[in-house]
Formats: sequence, structure tokens, C-alpha cells
Amino acid sequence: AAVTAGYVAVLAVPAARSAIAGTGRDRGRALRKAAVTIPLVTVLPEEFGFRAVLPGLLGSDRGAAVATSTLFAVWHLLPALGGGPANGTVDSVVGNTRHGTVIRVAGTLLVTGAGGLVLAELRLRSGSWLAPVLLHWAINALGELVVARWSVSPPGP
Repeated sequence: AAVTAGYVAVLAVPAARSAIAGTGRDRGRALRKAAVTIPLVTVLPEEFGFRAVLPGLLGSDRGAAVATSTLFAVWHLLPALGGGPANGTVDSVVGNTRHGTVIRVAGTLLVTGAGGLVLAELRLRSGSWLAPVLLHWAINALGELVVARWSVSPPGP
């Protein structure tokens, strides 16, 4: 419910909604990505590393949660600096300038760091890395599906 509410809030911002509308995502491809690629290529490796292996090495306490969350944010630094449809969408809202890049990268670090803290806390409270896996999957997959739903489909052949 919280993830859905977050996406509804984003869609309430006209600039964000119009940026998403220009992406032209294919809905079938988005569904496959949400169901297969995101869990197997993104969520499981990241959660295994950041919520299973690192806590095993650093300890399962709040200090380790902060450390793993910081590393999780840094892990997302290079993708935030690079290209790609998500960065292009953000750039269309904040501007494709040096200032816009700083906003995009800082926002990525803050959001993924905060998300890492939530996932680490979920891991601590549940005693399992399955709970953060499911939440991480829900966040990423729902994002993919929301963008595909609200984007303009490319013209057919």
C-alpha cells in the first residue's frame, strides 16, 4: 500500500506525469521485466549482497544497517551518473544540466540510502532477507508497471 501511495503521489506531479508519458514503454515487455528480469537480475543479487552477506560480515545491528545502506546508495551512484530511460525522465523534470545532474545524483543517493535503511530494518525485524526481497521487488516492479501504464505506446508497424 505504501509503495502504491508513493507512485500515486509521483503521478500527481504534472511534470513527472508528462515526463513519464514520453517514454513509450511497451506494456508486455514491462510485465516480463517486472516478473522476471527485476527479481532475478536486480533484486535477488542486491538483497543477497546487502541484506544477507554484508550483515553476516558486519553484524546484525543498527550500525551495520547504516553501513550496508550507505553502501547500497553508493552502489547506485554509477547508474545515476549514466544514461538510461530513468535518468532521462528525471532530466526532463530537473533539467539536463550540471545542476540537474547534481540534483539527480543526490536524489538517487538519498532515496536509495533511505530505501536501504528501510530494507535493512525490515531484515532486522523479520530475521530473514525474504521480507526485504519482496519489498524491493514490489518497489521496482510496480515502478516499471506504472511507467508502462502511463507512457505513450509507440505506433505499431
